Amino acid sequence: MPAVLFICMVFATLSGSTAHAAAIPGAPYRGKSRAFLGFDDPAIPAAFKTSVIQVPGHFPIVVSASDSAVWMSTVSGLKRYDSSATPSGAWQYFGGRRWLPDDDVVALAPDKSGGMWVRTRGGVSHIEYQPATLEKKADVFERRVRDRHDRFGLVAPSVLTHPGDLSSSETRSDDNDGLWTSMYAAAECFRYAATQSPEAIARAKKSIEAVLFLEQVTGTPGFPARSYVLHGAMHPGDGEWFESSDGKY
Repeated sequence: MPAVLFICMVFATLSGSTAHAAAIPGAPYRGKSRAFLGFDDPAIPAAFKTSVIQVPGHFPIVVSASDSAVWMSTVSGLKRYDSSATPSGAWQYFGGRRWLPDDDVVALAPDKSGGMWVRTRGGVSHIEYQPATLEKKADVFERRVRDRHDRFGLVAPSVLTHPGDLSSSETRSDDNDGLWTSMYAAAECFRYAATQSPEAIARAKKSIEAVLFLEQVTGTPGFPARSYVLHGAMHPGDGEWFESSDGKY
């Protein structure tokens, strides 16, 4: 525990007490999200069912959104072009299954947010643009870490045993467990320095303790493991695996 407190104090000192006094919420920016819906979902606007452009086969569908950006279908998903954006952000690509039920787009209809209703062969996706702060976006990722990436306090990969079904998420050992966890711990330390959030310092301590255990589990001071699993549990087939001296890991 003393080492944990020391590391957190170092990060807090680096950020400085003035960071907390000068912290501001940050201006909202346009963030995008998506929702998948079935063809008969009542949330789908009636106009999308009756007044959309539908072209059979793979002929491109080109539609202007309410913010004047141009959306166009491709043989593998959807593209968006915004002439008012910076060169690096002018083009955006949306593909399944992150953004679309599948990549076979058959209809498009703009919404009022600058987003788009997208119909594919397998379902409907609503890609929406709404104001969001960095804090709000961070909250989304915090929930993901808590729900699907916490393995013994380590920030670990999540694998869906059933594609698309988040309830089937399982964490697994990875040779970068220490890397991702230490980066997360550092971020929570900076968050604590800026906000004095009890939640942030609690998560920082938990993550740092998990990283320190990577050294303790080997039984050799100064020699950390890249990851560990409980004795008898499944682990990746690569790398070299050893049993801990107490036989637990």
